[in-house]
Amino acid sequence: MAYGRYLVVRLINALVVLIVVIFVISALFNKVAEDQLKVQIEENVRAATKDPAFARMSETKQKEFIENKREYYIQMYGLDKTYVERVLLRTKGTLTLNFGKSHRLPSPTGSKEVSTIIKEVLPRSILLFTTAGIIYSIIGVLVGLKSAQRAGSSLDKGISIFALVTLSLPMWWVGMLFILL
Repeated sequence: MAYGRYLVVRLINALVVLIVVIFVISALFNKVAEDQLKVQIEENVRAATKDPAFARMSETKQKEFIENKREYYIQMYGLDKTYVERVLLRTKGTLTLNFGKSHRLPSPTGSKEVSTIIKEVLPRSILLFTTAGIIYSIIGVLVGLKSAQRAGSSLDKGISIFALVTLSLPMWWVGMLFILL
């Protein structure tokens, strides 16, 4: 029973740490995200002014239209709220896996929602990493057995050095090298 209680306490501790870390990251990067949203708002407003109906409006109506559009998008993205509310909304969005929309990369089905993009490519990524894990585990066991049969030999030392060097390299860097090959 003590082990079960220990696991529950550790799980609760991990969840609290996760929430606090996401909150801190949301607070730190809130300015960057808001700057991107402001640029997006200006692009949306500029796109709305390309409408032929906009050109037929009087100058005062055009200014009013632009301000109304800008105010609409500011409210839509929650930029009219206080800093703490905006950070809490961003934290909630991250915890609920609502990452917003991608501006550049659509999903294979054409969706711009980041969570949809992740859901669509995640099964293939899991398959790729699982297959790779099985392959390198089998190779590692076979090479390890061969190395253990000749303990202290140059083969054993070479495999040990190779393992230390390859495990110390960042995986993303090795991946880029293999892409270049």
